[in-house]
Amino acid sequence: MAKHIDTHKQIRNMPVSKRPTMIPLFPTGARYFQSWRSVRWFILMLIPIWSSAIAAAVRKQSIMMMILICLIGSGFTAILFVSYCSEMISSNLGTYFKKTEPIRYWLQIIVLVIIYAAFAIAGYQA
Repeated sequence: MAKHIDTHKQIRNMPVSKRPTMIPLFPTGARYFQSWRSVRWFILMLIPIWSSAIAAAVRKQSIMMMILICLIGSGFTAILFVSYCSEMISSNLGTYFKKTEPIRYWLQIIVLVIIYAAFAIAGYQA
């Protein structure tokens, strides 16, 4: 865990243009799933995704649609959850921190929220 914190600080102290991009969230993001308190919030975030997958099954959509909603939607939920908890988001556009680059950070979080919402309503579509 200390290695993650040191790397986190090293990246934060770098200029934005010099920071690495596409930093993987896992396995370092797994630490946010170790306490029951944070796991509860993650499970709460999964409820709309799972209910969308169940709605897809009830509406007699293909089983593949249900599986895709459940798996890919859960994956995007995990990315959103870890990005929010770590206060760092990394993509091909760059690596941004909530405290130092709030606008860029929140713009990328908004993109993840839109994708999350799309999976949450996908099973209800005709």
